[in-house]
Amino acid sequence: MLSLLTLLACTGGLETAAGAPDILVIAVDGLREDIEGVSASTAALIDGLGRAPRARFTAAYAQSVQPAVSLASLLTGRYPSAIPFCGLPTQRPGQPRGEAPWCAVLPEGQPTLPGVLSLYGYQTAAMSVRVGQDDVLVGPFDEVLPAALGDARGWGAPDWAGVRAAVGAWWRDPRRAEDPRLVFLATQPLRRERLEAAAGLRPQEVLQGIPPEQVPAVRRAYDALAGRIGEQIGALIEDLEPGEGGRPLWVVLTSAHGMSLGERSGSVIPSHAASPGHKLLLDRTLRVPLLLYGPGPTGAVVEHPVELVDVLPTLTGLAGAVQPAGLPGEDLLAQIDRAPAEALAYAEYGDMLALRQGRDLLTFRSWNHGGSSLDPQVTERLEQSEVGDGSGVRPGDRLGTGAAALGPAAHTGGAEGARVVSPDQMRQFTLYDVIADPMQVRDRAREDPQRVEAMRALLLARRTGPGTAPQDVLSPERVRALRASGAVTYW
Repeated sequence: MLSLLTLLACTGGLETAAGAPDILVIAVDGLREDIEGVSASTAALIDGLGRAPRARFTAAYAQSVQPAVSLASLLTGRYPSAIPFCGLPTQRPGQPRGEAPWCAVLPEGQPTLPGVLSLYGYQTAAMSVRVGQDDVLVGPFDEVLPAALGDARGWGAPDWAGVRAAVGAWWRDPRRAEDPRLVFLATQPLRRERLEAAAGLRPQEVLQGIPPEQVPAVRRAYDALAGRIGEQIGALIEDLEPGEGGRPLWVVLTSAHGMSLGERSGSVIPSHAASPGHKLLLDRTLRVPLLLYGPGPTGAVVEHPVELVDVLPTLTGLAGAVQPAGLPGEDLLAQIDRAPAEALAYAEYGDMLALRQGRDLLTFRSWNHGGSSLDPQVTERLEQSEVGDGSGVRPGDRLGTGAAALGPAAHTGGAEGARVVSPDQMRQFTLYDVIADPMQVRDRAREDPQRVEAMRALLLARRTGPGTAPQDVLSPERVRALRASGAVTYW
């Protein structure tokens, strides 16, 4: 497929399909899908938009909780390790960040949504109103629009008036009047500092995690902010809507990842889950809004699991384009009336993997401290895992370190970079019914080891199939380079 795309690019591309639509893709960092009885941020988002979607997918999952990695999966239609792509590691306190690792950029020649659509006559542009790694993701677009930041550092909400002005000026440029257009907007307004400030928290409380008594106030602030974001996005969509006889407009609105707002459930170590943010593979950090707007009847609700890698095949289908070969995603429009034969959702991050099937969410942890999901050791430990009583724990298991640069006592407290930890905290598998138990209070792994084993087999098939890295990419030298890059967290 890479050689075919290269050939098409050299020969001037393909004819634009009749009726090819304009496309707007918006990814808002940190929006989680509604949790019944807990929070209703997506409902508030839709209310703010002031329009019902063509389809709402209530069990849509990001492929990573790391924003840039999740967006890379969306834009390529591939799982993170299959790209391969990784997040930037966090540097040690007081030390400058080193050179970005080899996997922190999209590989040369990797097919992407803008790259494929450009072969069919699309003009493409991107704007990233975020901080971090997104500059490596906007490279495949024809034009990168200047970020409209709400403050000089870019830590706050975007300047929505500036976003609308920049996108609108590009959109209405007469030079693009005859061609279909694709705009990708990545924005990060849901920083936890704003939520905590809205809930009246002091900075020292933020560092300690959200106090349990403050969680309801943070949730209310979160939902209200989602509604205000919806109003701004609704105004942007209105700016771009076609006039009489214009090209139809399709909009995909989603999030790079969900959010944990101080809730302590879902982790074998509750203090980890209590920290505000998104760095564990939990239902609330992976399940994101996915709204599809376009011509046709509105109000469809799809409840089976879908993935953000489904976005690329959906949009290439609308554009009349041929998608790259070997993608795991399914056209979302086809799933409105019919679930795929195997409706699964997969995610990876650090030493963790997750799989949703039906009502159940299975997570696997290889306990490779400071590791990357690109490390083949994650797959090896999944292959070697024994479900046993359902948890995958064997007494005396030892916690390893994935980052060789860490001192033996830096995080593990034991000799040779390892320590014996409590078997209850060394569980490799957790299993939750996220329909009946969306906050993941009751781990069912030990109650139903047969279900764990069945889902483990599905997870392994996904990890060694469409989720596997290209052959020979993860050489021992490159794995050592990943581990030596100064990571003190999972990435």
